[in-house]
Amino acid sequence: MNRWINFNINHPLVVLFGLLVITVIAGSGIRFLYFDSRTEALMPREDAAYKMGERAKKVFGDIKTYMVVVVEPFEGEELFSYKLFSHINNMVEEIEEFRN
Repeated sequence: MNRWINFNINHPLVVLFGLLVITVIAGSGIRFLYFDSRTEALMPREDAAYKMGERAKKVFGDIKTYMVVVVEPFEGEELFSYKLFSHINNMVEEIEEFRN
């Protein structure tokens, strides 16, 4: 161990050049490095969530575009009232008109 330390201290340019060569060799493969963030690549095919996603794709088509809507009842109204459901139905019709 002392010989290795003494070599590093006595020959710093050789050590730095060696590190540079190793870095260039290791870095030459970086152009082949990529990250595949698709769900298909990240999840196992047997997983229940993956299978559910595949069924949703078949049923709904393009599932990359989606909208999250939070609905609250009108003041003094209940959550499951006719007035609220008719309002939700109107929103759905407007969204369908927008898509077409």
